[in-house]
Amino acid sequence: MKKTAIYWASLSLASLSASAQNSNVRLQGINPSGIESKQQSGGQSIQTIQSRSAGSTSKRKPMTPAQQRSKVIKDIKINRSNSGIIETRMSVKRTPLKIEKLSEDQLKKLTPAQQIARFKLQVKQIQNDVILSNWPHLKESLAALPKNEASQIYSQILQQLSQPARISPKPEIAATGARSHTQAQYFPPADLLPFADACPSTFTPQTLKILAQLIGPNNRPLPSFFENLKKGNSALGLGSEITKSNTAELLILSGLLDQVSPYIPDQAKAQKENDYKALDLLSQYHSAAHQAKM
Repeated sequence: MKKTAIYWASLSLASLSASAQNSNVRLQGINPSGIESKQQSGGQSIQTIQSRSAGSTSKRKPMTPAQQRSKVIKDIKINRSNSGIIETRMSVKRTPLKIEKLSEDQLKKLTPAQQIARFKLQVKQIQNDVILSNWPHLKESLAALPKNEASQIYSQILQQLSQPARISPKPEIAATGARSHTQAQYFPPADLLPFADACPSTFTPQTLKILAQLIGPNNRPLPSFFENLKKGNSALGLGSEITKSNTAELLILSGLLDQVSPYIPDQAKAQKENDYKALDLLSQYHSAAHQAKM
């Protein structure tokens, strides 16, 4: 019996010794900070993942001046609802914007922060001009900006005008239960000509498409509009082949086919000169006319 007991006791001690050795092996996989560096199934250690997580919570880099200007353009909001026009008119009367005229040398001396502040005022003035139909000043303001930024601003305005205005009630009104809603943009056809004239670049198909949405059978212009259209401006009218082409495409897209004929190119001349743009415009016109008769 004594020999048997001694045998089992020695066997137990041997097991404990082996268990302790295995524990030491496992403990070697833990670094002093208590983070196991054992590789995970994805091939990254916990320590690496935690390090990246800590880095992602750091502050974002400040925007560059170019990024700030781009954000100002994207934040343009046009509200030509009845309430939006009234509110803007009151705001301009209460606190008119003042933008000092500066020479090229003076502009170069402005700090980046001063340049951004000035740009915000310029964009705000443009926004007010659109809402209040101050078209000559809009054209002047856009012409004073770099052409690429002016084109971006005009495109943003077009997008805004093609959508209903978003109306957000003031906090004191919202407290009574009023909610945000949309209202139609008020844009009479007579405003189309001077607004198109303010475009700082040549018309793109998208520009003409959106302009065409502002007029049409559901918002048919008065006869005086078509008379003024013939007189034209830098963008539309009978003044040049380019303005005639713009006008024809605008009227076709807006469904005002009975007014297109003065602006349509001569088919025989277009075929003789292989003027594919003119031929394409003629094709659009005949296709739209055919569909209108169906």
